[in-house]
Formats: sequence, structure tokens, C-alpha cells
Amino acid sequence: TYDDLGNVIFGQAFDTRGAPTLFVEGNSARKREFDKWGRLVAETLLGTDGLPCNDDTGISSIHIKYDDSGNQTEAMFFDVAGNPTTCKEGFHGYVAVYDARGKRIEKRYVDVDGKPCRHSKGFAIVRNTYDANGDIVSAAEFDEAGRPVLDMSSGVHESRSVLDEDGREIEIRFFDNNEKLHADSYGFAQIGRAS
Repeated sequence: TYDDLGNVIFGQAFDTRGAPTLFVEGNSARKREFDKWGRLVAETLLGTDGLPCNDDTGISSIHIKYDDSGNQTEAMFFDVAGNPTTCKEGFHGYVAVYDARGKRIEKRYVDVDGKPCRHSKGFAIVRNTYDANGDIVSAAEFDEAGRPVLDMSSGVHESRSVLDEDGREIEIRFFDNNEKLHADSYGFAQIGRAS
């Protein structure tokens, strides 16, 4: 089902007999709400009975906020009763901060009290930096207090990119939380690309 702006406001999975069935995530349907600018502001997951249900990440609904420039600044998760909840990755939601160009410079994972907390990958904060052209040149992970930590999935604290004059990435280097070159989970500390 679509709204007047063409946004999908309802979708449901059905089996070969036409009966409601579950997506792999554990819900049968998604009900979505959009603001007047067509931005997603809420999504509720429904079971085969049409009632709110939790998916396999432990959430039933997500509520999203935006700043005056249209940047997504917040996404928070709730259970079937509408109470703040924590997803299986260990956080209630996240808050994002943008620079004057609209580039996301920080994403902070938070608990139900709004305090920074760790994602199951071991970090609480991700910070990005950009060059003068607005291209991302580094991404780094930090704990709740802003101290460098390793991302447990990639095995590194920071990735730094070298770009050519056209903004294409020609090299990427990985660093540990002591600013030393460090191999990622695939065993690479540096990757060069043909320009």
C-alpha cells in the first residue's frame, strides 16, 4: 500500500496459499509513517495476526527524528507495548551529529536513558572526518567516554582513505587504538587501488 507521495506505508508477506507468513526477521508486515516531506518517521512490525510483534533483533517499532536540514538525527527502538527497548546488538537507538555541510560526523549509540552505550561490536561512538570536497577520509570507533577502541567485527579502530583528485579512493589504511598500522579482520593493514 502506498501513500499519496508514493511511499510504501504497508507491506505484508504471504505464503503460496495467500495466508500471512513471516519474513526471515520474524515479522509478517511493516506499517510505516512518513512526515509531510516524505521522510520515514516511524515503522511498526506486525505479526501474522496484524498485531505489533518483536522481530529477531528484539524490536517492534522504530521512531526517527530529523533536523531542520532533513538529516536523520535520531532513531530509537520500542517494544510491542511502546516502551523503550534494547535491540540484540545492545543499544536502544542512536543519535547522529552533522557538520554545516550536512555530513554525519558522529553516530552515538545510546541506552534507554539516552546515555552512550556499546554496540555489540565493541564501540559506542563512530566519528567520521571529511576532506574539503566533502568526501569521507576517515572513520573511527570510540567507547562511551570517547576513548579509541577496536571494532570487534573489523578488528581496527580507524580506517583512513587516500583519495585522488577526483575524490576516488586509491588507498585505505587501518589503524589500532594506539595509532599504529593494524591488520583488519581479513589480514590487511593497507589496500591500494588502481586509479
